[in-house]
Parts: sequence; C-alpha cells; structure tokens
Amino acid sequence: MRAFIQDKERVLDSANDLLKTSVYADSLIKVIDNTPKNKVFTIGLFGGWGTGKSSIIRTAQDTIEKAHSDVKFITYDAWKYS
Repeated sequence: MRAFIQDKERVLDSANDLLKTSVYADSLIKVIDNTPKNKVFTIGLFGGWGTGKSSIIRTAQDTIEKAHSDVKFITYDAWKYS
C-alpha cells in the first residue's frame, strides 16, 4: 500500500514531518522567543503552494501558546478572501 501526504494543517513531529519542515518551525519559534517583549511584531512566512507553510505555523503556534499565554497568533487566509 502506498502512503500519501494529506493536504491539511498538522502539528509536526518526527512521525508526520514528511516534508522535513520542522527545522523551519523550530527557527520560527526561536525568532518569536527572542523578540523584545514590549514590542509588537508581524512575521510573514512566504513560500510556494504545498511547501508546508501552514504546518510550520501550526507547529510554532502550538508550541508557543503552550509556553506563553501572552502570545497570540493571527493567521490570514488569503484564499478565503480572494
């Protein structure tokens, strides 16, 4: 039986990181953790369709919201408003 990559957002772990993008989620988490706490930041994640951006963001969001209750993620879905 063949395994297929499903097109849905997921929290990445070693069992389901089929695109090997958790390294990018880890980098995003480090950037967010190292921003000054008294400032407001907007961070954009850019890449082609199907490159794992949503899973990277979902993984970072899950990790950071568990560790920091004062950090809020707002995700803009451009497809929804096109």
